[in-house]
Amino acid sequence: MDHPGRSLPEFQKFHEWLDKEKGFGPDLYMNTVCLQSEVGELCKEILHYRWNIETYGPDHPSVEEARQRLGTEMADVLAYLLKISNYTGHDLQSVYTDKMIQNIHRTWEQKRR
Repeated sequence: MDHPGRSLPEFQKFHEWLDKEKGFGPDLYMNTVCLQSEVGELCKEILHYRWNIETYGPDHPSVEEARQRLGTEMADVLAYLLKISNYTGHDLQSVYTDKMIQNIHRTWEQKRR
């Protein structure tokens, strides 16, 4: 396989292939820990991105560098979500769609600060 695909189901199939190709077992616990680590890295990059915008302005080259790192961390988070979806037998696109349909009809209370 030379391309991960263009849709969530294709991405999930890609990760099934990649896990087999690289010899990664379906370790739900370890992948959940790795997901948590990647979410932490994503949060760190969000802070750097925001800091760069506030410090240098949105057109500064450091903002684009921070944006690129932010995208890399988002991809890592998605990769672990795809893997966990595979390990638990979920079609991530379907469960996402079902949840968003629920959210269309949901109301949230706004917290006052």
